[in-house]
Amino acid sequence: MKGVYIKMKKIFKNAFFILLVLSLSLIIGCTADKNISKVEEEAMILGYVTEKTREGENNFITVHLPKSPEGQNDNLKLKAANSEDYEYLVENNFYLLSYGKDSLEIKNIQLNNQLGEAISQGEDEEKDSLERKSIPSREKMDLEDYTQLDLYKYDITGDGTEEIIGVYTTAQRDSKGEVMWDDGQNWVLVVHGADKDYELYNNYVQIGSIQFYVFTSDDTFHITTVENTTAGLKLIDYVYNKAKDSFSPEIYYDVLGNVNMLYVSNGY
Repeated sequence: MKGVYIKMKKIFKNAFFILLVLSLSLIIGCTADKNISKVEEEAMILGYVTEKTREGENNFITVHLPKSPEGQNDNLKLKAANSEDYEYLVENNFYLLSYGKDSLEIKNIQLNNQLGEAISQGEDEEKDSLERKSIPSREKMDLEDYTQLDLYKYDITGDGTEEIIGVYTTAQRDSKGEVMWDDGQNWVLVVHGADKDYELYNNYVQIGSIQFYVFTSDDTFHITTVENTTAGLKLIDYVYNKAKDSFSPEIYYDVLGNVNMLYVSNGY
C-alpha cells in the first residue's frame, strides 16, 4: 500500500521540508546486515489478522488487506515459521508485515493499530480521514513500567501551566542507565496535563525509533513525529485545537513497501 497522503497547507510547506531534512539526519536506526550475500526478496503489506491456524507442525495466519492492489486477493495466508511470531500476532489487530515472496513466510512484524483505524474508514474518506480523527484528552496514563527517553515542557493550552510532552519505551535501563534495546519495543508519545493526558502515539516499533519536534506556526501549536524503521519512514504532524481541546494528526510523509533501510545518520 502506498500509504495516506494529505495535501499540505501553504503555511506549513516550508517547515515540513526543513523538518524532513533534520529528521533524516537525527533519527537513530540500524544498518542492514552486510554479511548476508543472498536474501530472499521480500514484500510488505498492511492488514488485519483475521485467522490463526495450525496445520500439522506448521502455523499460519490469514491477513485481510483493506486496500489491496487492483487484481490482488484481499486475503493472504502466510506461514509463521517462528512460534514466537505466531503467538505475538493477535486476531483483529492491524500490522505492518514483511514476508518472503517465494516462501510466503513472515519475516518482520510491526503492530500499527493507529494507522489501521485510519485506513479502515474507507477508500472515499482516505484523503481526509486523519484530519477528522481527533485525539481528545483522557485519564492519566500509568507509565510506571516504561522508560522515559525525552521530554519537553510548554504551555500548550494557554492556561499558564506548562504541559509535559514525553516519549517512552518498554525497553528498560541497565544498572549503568543504558537502555537495553531489543529488536522491537513499544513506544508511547504523551502530552501530560495537570489532571489529564493526550495519548498521541502508542505502537510497537520493530527495529526503529520515534523522534518528536515541537514548534508553533502562525499561532498554531504542532508536535511532529518521525517514525523510522528498517521497513519505512513516516512523518505525522499533530496540531492542537484549543477550542476542542484535542489534537488532530495528519500524515505528511509515508514511505512503505519494499523499503530496505541501508543507513541512518546519528547527526554527529
